[in-house]
Amino acid sequence: MGVILDDQFTGSGNITGRAAGIGGTPTQYGAFSGGTCSISSNGHASTGSSATAGFYYSSATPSSADYSVEMKVSMNAAQVASGELVGPMGRCVSVTASFYIAGFFIDQPYLMRYSAGSVADYIGTVAYPVNDGDVIWLKLKMTGSTIEMFIRTDAGSYPGTAQISATNTGLSAAGVPGLYFSSAADLNRVIATDSTVVATRPGAASVVNAGPVMTFGGRTG
Repeated sequence: MGVILDDQFTGSGNITGRAAGIGGTPTQYGAFSGGTCSISSNGHASTGSSATAGFYYSSATPSSADYSVEMKVSMNAAQVASGELVGPMGRCVSVTASFYIAGFFIDQPYLMRYSAGSVADYIGTVAYPVNDGDVIWLKLKMTGSTIEMFIRTDAGSYPGTAQISATNTGLSAAGVPGLYFSSAADLNRVIATDSTVVATRPGAASVVNAGPVMTFGGRTG
């Protein structure tokens, strides 16, 4: 099916209220409207303040509940110091603020399920030290009731085995992909692919089979 949403964070101002390059529009969930995600001239998005929060979900609906969502994040001093939550979401149900998230939280990665805007399950965590200026990728992969989190550096590749993997049956419908942040973290790119897509590091060659691809984010480096 090819690309269903491709947003390179072009333009300026809030990321909402505008059409993506291809496909749908990101929408901010009202209960998490303490701040706005603004686009900078270099194609990055950030709240600019650790006191604001953002829960954005895509209008593009995957054809299956089995898909992956990835986010590229430039860690800055505010994020590293505060340990506030930032990460890609999947199987989002916007009306109930329920979703899975592979987030960086309290200075380390956590895989969690949210329900009604609060953590319902701490699925797992792992040590992964970061410093100001580090660029990392956080990947949420959902295959049936198997929920996984992968982490890599920008120049590296994902490990063959997920850093966190567990069974969770809390959310089974496809929902929609999205992104969450309650910090000043600098968001560079978000990509969601269904299970028929074999994705490699952005900027390198990819093998893509038939299936929807969702991208909304910043630079492609």
